[in-house]
Amino acid sequence: MKFWIEVEEAQPVPKMYGLAWTLPWKSGSICCPVPFNIIAAYSRHIWLWLSFFATAKLSNPIDRAEISGYIRATTERHSK
Repeated sequence: MKFWIEVEEAQPVPKMYGLAWTLPWKSGSICCPVPFNIIAAYSRHIWLWLSFFATAKLSNPIDRAEISGYIRATTERHSK
């Protein structure tokens, strides 16, 4: 059993796997076994926050635009 599986768009997710996160540069997603997909999703969210948001300067307009775009994209994706 593989731990990470990349699933293309319109492909069914394998049994006992759940969506961990989507790949914005491809039309696909990363799937993990069911109890680990939630852990993987939150770990990736924390990693993204630590690698970018913690070091971003809010006085820089480019950083503000990237932060607002990321927040808007995640809220629109989860509200559907």
